[in-house]
Amino acid sequence: MKLGVVFPQTEIGSNPLAIRDYAQAAEGLGYDYLLTYEHILGADPADYPDGRRFTYTFRDQFHEPLVLFGYLAALTQRLEFATGLLVLPQRNTILVAKQAAQVDILSGGRLRLGVAVGWNEAEMRGVGYDFATRGRRKASWPCASSSCTPCSSKVGNTPPLRADRRCTRTTSPSRCCACRCNCFLYTSPSPRDRTRHRMPSSA
Repeated sequence: MKLGVVFPQTEIGSNPLAIRDYAQAAEGLGYDYLLTYEHILGADPADYPDGRRFTYTFRDQFHEPLVLFGYLAALTQRLEFATGLLVLPQRNTILVAKQAAQVDILSGGRLRLGVAVGWNEAEMRGVGYDFATRGRRKASWPCASSSCTPCSSKVGNTPPLRADRRCTRTTSPSRCCACRCNCFLYTSPSPRDRTRHRMPSSA
């Protein structure tokens, strides 16, 4: 069993030294991982007239998880980093895969990437995506290599993207819930594949 701590997204503020101290203290106390949740825009209660309450709003600060983990990876030795969760349908999935693999490599294999479809319809609209199709976009997470067998049940009927076979021999593969490989750092899909797997452009 591993024990972790939740990064205080909306409470810690923007002082980089305080963020460093928090992560190093967690590592020094023996915790195994640091978990962070996230939102790009947050939530505006005015968008939800049903009277629901929020623990945060669009006025609260949220650190971007992968950038945050890149910073903290350089300041820690063994602390692992986990997203709980990253709202994947609000992002370009291929770019997320490459960014996650990069963090995993530079941290020495310490990234665990958890993704979800998201619940915040107003936020989804705010970043330019259709809330109703978020599940289908998440399911289109590209498998970078046909040798990555854990992907087969995650991508539905979407065929795998072309990948350089050397990626299967890289060390410290990204332990994300969709694919265990770093192929996105070494290859890109062919023009034919790019057309077949075209993702919505970022807002």
